[in-house]
Amino acid sequence: MRIFDHPTMDGFTCPICGTNEDKPVTLVGVVGTQEGNNIGAIQYHIDCLHLVVDDFVGKETGEKIVYQFYIDHIPDIRKKVKKTGGLGNDVL
Repeated sequence: MRIFDHPTMDGFTCPICGTNEDKPVTLVGVVGTQEGNNIGAIQYHIDCLHLVVDDFVGKETGEKIVYQFYIDHIPDIRKKVKKTGGLGNDVL
């Protein structure tokens, strides 16, 4: 993931926190916008992203899915992972 020290888009507003604060951002690709090696993307503040990985979904294939959870859900997710060893589909 490439990190930029400052927002690079005119009129930037982080979709998560709703501010245009001048702090590090990254680009997140938008599903369905890929053309060749290019993909449409949206900028997010790095400190607004709270990512978790779930390897339960693709146990047979070795695939992993990375999810974004909003901060108010993080404590519940940590409890679930600690209790069961994974997220499982019931959390989704």
